[in-house]
Amino acid sequence: MTNVAPAAVRARAFDAWADEYERYRPGYPPALFDLIADRLELPADAAVVDLGAGTGKVARTVAARGWQTTAVEPGEAMLAVLRERAASEGLEIET
Repeated sequence: MTNVAPAAVRARAFDAWADEYERYRPGYPPALFDLIADRLELPADAAVVDLGAGTGKVARTVAARGWQTTAVEPGEAMLAVLRERAASEGLEIET
């Protein structure tokens, strides 16, 4: 049987590298969110939730589109980067 870390430990696996995660993890193309908005027929002020938001790559992108955004992230270091970046970009994201 394989040893598996408890869920609470796995949920924070990237916390020690939050800054690097933000720096090196690529973002998403705007066309992806155009497709999502089109397929789901979302209004311009859609309310969305980013679960497991990490440093907020998705949350910040959709907030910049004007969507009401809530980001849920269990890792404190990841959440700190998300909040810092959102503030520096002038975005309102509920966490």
